[in-house]
Parts: sequence; C-alpha cells; structure tokens
Amino acid sequence: MIVQVQTQQQLEIFNKILGENWRKQGFFEDPSRLEVDNHLFLLEKEGTCVGTLELKSPKAETLEFFELPGTQMDQYKILEIDKLSIQEDSRGLGGMIELFEAAVDIGKELSVDYFIQFMRKSFIRVLTRRYGFKFYSSSQVLIENNNEFIPVLLDVKDAIEKFENLQAKVE
Repeated sequence: MIVQVQTQQQLEIFNKILGENWRKQGFFEDPSRLEVDNHLFLLEKEGTCVGTLELKSPKAETLEFFELPGTQMDQYKILEIDKLSIQEDSRGLGGMIELFEAAVDIGKELSVDYFIQFMRKSFIRVLTRRYGFKFYSSSQVLIENNNEFIPVLLDVKDAIEKFENLQAKVE
C-alpha cells in the first residue's frame, strides 16, 4: 500500500528508511522535507513501512543532464522521480514496480506530462519489457559509487495508456 507523507512522524520514518538504504549503498544522505512542490510517499507492507518515493519539481541543474525532446518543454509539467528506495530485506522487483506504478498514478492525478529520473539500466530494461515503455534517454551516464545511472524521460500519458492496456488484458 502507498501512503502519502503528511505528518512529521511519517517524514521521520521516510528519512530513516531512505538514510539507512543510502548509507548501505555508500550514497550521501539527503533528507527530505515537507514542502509544497515535494510529494513524498511510503510503501507499506504488512503494516511496516519499507520503501520511499519522492516526486518533485526538478532543479535547473538537474535538467541539464537530460536531453529533452523538442524546444518547448517549458510548456509541460515535468516532475522528477527521486528517492525511490526499498529496505534491503523487502527488496525485489515487486516493491520497486509498485512504487513506480504509484508514481504514474500520482502523475495522472497531478496532470504531469513527463517524469525525469536517474535510472539504473537494469530497471529500464525491466520496465521496458513489462510495460513496453519508451524512455527518452540521454547519452550521458552519471556514475556514483560504481553505479551507472542514465538520465531518462518518460511520457506519463504514454505510461498511463500502457498500464491501462495491460490491466485490460488481465481482466
């Protein structure tokens, strides 16, 4: 279940989970705050919070990593998927996909046109195989702690359509 972070207590849980996960991977801790342009979420499994997701307006320096299609991107609503994290003992593809699906649902609610994210190649392949997503990726690769992250852009309306088509096939 996905829970939106709205209280200080939930924020503390969010930052605790994120901090533990990032320290284990050797990343710099970057605590989140409850702000107008930040949308924070917790993934809850069996009554325990095990994952985090942050959707936020990207900073100008973040956008520099992305090769955005077209010259008129300022007319679109773009959010960055950030702090997508799951505790080690709860990891597995299911939790990451649940968080990513929640991001797309939230993107629909917020009328987002595009998501940007620094994504691992393996996760790009999984999402492409599972949903048929077409990611616009930059030729740049960001390497942090021996992990390669590719700056990608995802058309949210296309992702919603792919989710709906997949659900229709299941039903």
